[in-house]
Amino acid sequence: MGKRQSILLLCLSLLLTSLSGCGAGDSAAGDNAHYIPVFGCLGETGSVYEVNGILYYTDYATGENGVLCSKPNCIHEPYSSSNTEPYCEAALPNGNLSVSLLSGNSLYVMTTDFTGTEIYTKQVYGETWVTLLEIPYGFSSGLQRRIYDKKLYFTAASYEHETDITGEEMPALQSFPFLIEVDLDRRTYRTLTEYEDGSSCTDVLFIEGDSLYYETEYPIRDTYETTYRVCIYSLNLNTLESEYLFTTDASHVFLGAHEGTVYTCGTAGLMMLTEDGTWLPACQTDTCTSGYSYEDGILLSVRQDNSASILHYDYKTGKVSDVPALPQNGYLFDVMGDWVLAITENGDIAAVPIEDLLSGRAQYTATWRPY
Repeated sequence: MGKRQSILLLCLSLLLTSLSGCGAGDSAAGDNAHYIPVFGCLGETGSVYEVNGILYYTDYATGENGVLCSKPNCIHEPYSSSNTEPYCEAALPNGNLSVSLLSGNSLYVMTTDFTGTEIYTKQVYGETWVTLLEIPYGFSSGLQRRIYDKKLYFTAASYEHETDITGEEMPALQSFPFLIEVDLDRRTYRTLTEYEDGSSCTDVLFIEGDSLYYETEYPIRDTYETTYRVCIYSLNLNTLESEYLFTTDASHVFLGAHEGTVYTCGTAGLMMLTEDGTWLPACQTDTCTSGYSYEDGILLSVRQDNSASILHYDYKTGKVSDVPALPQNGYLFDVMGDWVLAITENGDIAAVPIEDLLSGRAQYTATWRPY
């Protein structure tokens, strides 16, 4: 085993030891996660991603990056028709379309053949994948997933073959998407929404407390092209009642929510939608191109005079402050736990502590490329 991999495994061991005392109902450090297509699963302490059927892990704090396998002399051979029981701990459990997730000290893999979904799990050091749950719906890998408070939220779909004018089935599949919640501790699932006629896509955006925020796309077809109307909804996870909030446009793009108030960015700057449906400016800013909400506030990318800068909006005080630029011409990509994630000018993903960024001491502690 190489020195670099040994250090990575030691760091993972310390991470898992620190999490092992948390109860099943607690939201331990590192439990929440955000899967983004192409980039992999971004956790609160590190990121897991798949390359050619093998799982890799990057630790934000140490910068260590390597294959999630502790077996000596392993050649990390992925699953294949000739290797149906891989020796490598980092190999995915089968050859179907898959999505990999990390939450606390557990790995999860969702696989689908579009007729159903199997969710597998194992400890980071575990040798054998165990089937956690089987769901009679497929999924698309091109949408987000979120793990929040030991529950997995994603878009499932029933798939049907399209038919031609004679009624004969064609190879193309037509999807009918809806949202699902999986309780990772109880190994159960429930549907949260139903497929809505006329919609083409539904995606999870944000979760806070008992509220889940999602978007649904509705195609608008004319003679020359198809455009989409994107509507934002909130879903009460107790009653499963959905409420329409607004339609995305250049002025209002969903950022997140805090204590029931929804925040958006766009040409109108940073705006907030109160519980009574009133739009109010959160602060005076120029056009916000993107932003990321976290526990204490929002980090904003703001376009000013043909250049981009970063602002910080504080939830408690309502004040806005300038934030020094990210190293290597980086731009904001996400915020997970105590970490700001950026994309550098070289196309790498990089991590920097929020505290260091806000204090003007930003230096990347980890960089990696999951593709």
